[in-house]
Amino acid sequence: MKLLSLCLLLSCLNATTINQSLIRFGSFYNFDATRNDKVAIVDSPEIYLNIAEYKIIQNEKVKKDTARYFSLMKTCTQKYKKALRACRKGYVLIVEKGGVTDYPTTDITLKVIAAL
Repeated sequence: MKLLSLCLLLSCLNATTINQSLIRFGSFYNFDATRNDKVAIVDSPEIYLNIAEYKIIQNEKVKKDTARYFSLMKTCTQKYKKALRACRKGYVLIVEKGGVTDYPTTDITLKVIAAL
């Protein structure tokens, strides 16, 4: 009951909310809205669609439970993380689209794709 009351109170105050499970870079605990920390958002599925190894998985219909799939996905994830790191400057957090409410964000999806 107390949790429900807290959620209702926060929603009435239009408080900034960040879904911690959708943070792709940075730490929620380093974020402070009162400092006007900059937050970026990304569309990870769109980024993955632009990674060569992911295109191989899609085009060749590589099965999920195979060594080849895991190898290709490992490479995809490494490229994704490297591109995020290259674009992180100036942002306290990079969050998946839909993970931030009531706070200004900048969509850096195209910037991350360019950094791949």
